Amino acid sequence: TLWGVALNLASASDALKQLTRDTARKIAHVQAGDVVFDRAALLSTSQEILRRLLADALVWVSGATYAPRRDALFDLWRAMLGRDTHTLHGCLITADHTSVRVTREYNAVKDTLAPLGALWDTRWRVNGPAREGLEVRALGEGIRHCPDWRNTGLPRTSLMASPAVWAEDTLIAAPIAGLSGGFSAEIAHPRGDFAASALSH
Repeated sequence: TLWGVALNLASASDALKQLTRDTARKIAHVQAGDVVFDRAALLSTSQEILRRLLADALVWVSGATYAPRRDALFDLWRAMLGRDTHTLHGCLITADHTSVRVTREYNAVKDTLAPLGALWDTRWRVNGPAREGLEVRALGEGIRHCPDWRNTGLPRTSLMASPAVWAEDTLIAAPIAGLSGGFSAEIAHPRGDFAASALSH
């Protein structure tokens, strides 16, 4: 019956979502807002789970309300195989021998502003000593004023797209890039952690 078919489809969909979440917990971790996959483990998953994981990572990092198209994800998969840098959905995806990293693309956030304490780019919250004229913007080329950024172990591209505190054109703090200045930045994603969000697509 149609009712039985519908129940079977719903059960299969639930199983795929659960498998996607379980796989995300095993082969992915979040580092300073980036989703980082074990490359070999990611490429060894089924095509459907791989597609779902990539889509979920792109949605979680970008804060978008929808996933990319299948053909766009296929192009990303081919780039991953060749360890080529790729941009999609406001994200920058880089691959090396061991990992695939999904980070925010700087150009997607370079004009995004928020006051201290509010969500910046839908998922970051920056707190610290407030004073008039401060705002949260992407670090961008302000990374030149962060002498210890290499000690963070994060890629330069990730740090450029991270939140920083500015007073007009003066960099006050860049917590993720090692210039705290008494400020902190944390992920306060409305969808929760990445693995939990993998149930939604």
